[in-house]
Amino acid sequence: MKDFFDKELSHSDLEAISKSLQLETLEGKKQDRGERKKYALLTYCLVVFYIVSVLTITILNGCNVIELSDPILIALIVTSFAKIVGLFVFVMKYLFDNNKE
Repeated sequence: MKDFFDKELSHSDLEAISKSLQLETLEGKKQDRGERKKYALLTYCLVVFYIVSVLTITILNGCNVIELSDPILIALIVTSFAKIVGLFVFVMKYLFDNNKE
């Protein structure tokens, strides 16, 4: 086999290149795993914060600390739920896609 300088590569050179590529692939997968863990945790924290915020507003409304009309409270809960589920599903599908190489 010839490289781009038209120099013959020996069998040992090809094996060294192959081993180097395998090590690089392994390091890339390790980095991907670390990034997945990090972003999964960040997404989880964001979802928990969002849920706690909506729950806090709902409880404060129930205790008459703040006053929101029923349609506004319903809209808050429904849209927040849709945003939370959408965000979680979108990020998790991207992070843990099985179709990647």
